[in-house]
Amino acid sequence: MHAGQALPGRRRGHLDVVARLPLHSDEVSDLHLDSPESWEVAVTDVKDPHRASVTERASPIKPPVRPGRVDREREPPRGIMGQGLGQHFVEHDDNVRRNGMKTAVFFHAHPDDEALLTAGTMAMLADEGHRVVLVVATAGERGLAELPHGEELGKARMDELRSSAAALGCARVVQLGYGDSGLAIDGGMADDRADNAFIDVDIEEAAQRLAAILKEETADLVTIYDPSGGYGHPDHVQVYRVGSRAAEIAGTPIVLEATVNRDWLVKGVRLAARFYPALDVRSFERAYSAGETITHRVNVRRHTRAKRTAMAAHVSQASGGNGDRTLGAMLRIPAPIYRYVFGTEWFVQRGLPPGTRLRHPFGNP
Repeated sequence: MHAGQALPGRRRGHLDVVARLPLHSDEVSDLHLDSPESWEVAVTDVKDPHRASVTERASPIKPPVRPGRVDREREPPRGIMGQGLGQHFVEHDDNVRRNGMKTAVFFHAHPDDEALLTAGTMAMLADEGHRVVLVVATAGERGLAELPHGEELGKARMDELRSSAAALGCARVVQLGYGDSGLAIDGGMADDRADNAFIDVDIEEAAQRLAAILKEETADLVTIYDPSGGYGHPDHVQVYRVGSRAAEIAGTPIVLEATVNRDWLVKGVRLAARFYPALDVRSFERAYSAGETITHRVNVRRHTRAKRTAMAAHVSQASGGNGDRTLGAMLRIPAPIYRYVFGTEWFVQRGLPPGTRLRHPFGNP
């Protein structure tokens, strides 16, 4: 199977394109997930690649009518990034604006980052009829998991990403083809990085690659991370740098930094530390963004079911390393508490007046 080749068994109009393995060899994986029949129910089976007996079935998802879908009958086959970009018959722009719908591109470092930080907002926008595009820089092939690092883990995580994206109503998923930079045990830079590790790539080159997608999609909004990458992961910091520059190149009007309200986070960690004394509250006191800097507080409680399904898709990240991981613990939270804890997502939009408080990514509805 080669990049630009449709998967067998797919109906015309449902283009599904994958890159040649390995997924972290500086090749782009471009998946089109929008269904030609927008009223069809899409049920996603999320299977644990490590335990054949473990299966989670996502709730039936009814994709909204998306006026922004590309006309696949006229669109030429899409290949690797840089081959024919800008030559596609993209018709969604006029239709989207005529119907009041917009296009939002969510840029993340690794598979599972979208589920943790922006899944509720993605599901909300898709439910409203907006076009939602997910871009990840890497395949996450160096994440903690029971599978060994490398091609096998990268492929498993991309499969998980596709399931997550389907649960959230994404129309398109793109993996930029850079290598996962990894993280040292002390939280710093890993010494054994691949030659194409995302943290080491030329920012301008990577930004041009992302900007090409923003231009092609005529994106109204792109999400990145805050300057510290939330908690300092090198690839997350690079998302901020590359995403900021790409938005400048493409002229994308709205740039939102996906983050967490630090004040809320520290309060939660202090409460949890009563039961788990090993938690170091101080390590969270400089993470993410201070409450007064946050411009968007998006209520996604109606979409926490989709968010939880997206998290559950990333089964390789629920355990690994020393055993249970944060994602696995999150998925064990009872539904009513989960809805409360994960019912708000936060963003920062630079340049807005102090004290701005918006409830929707595109401004208050």
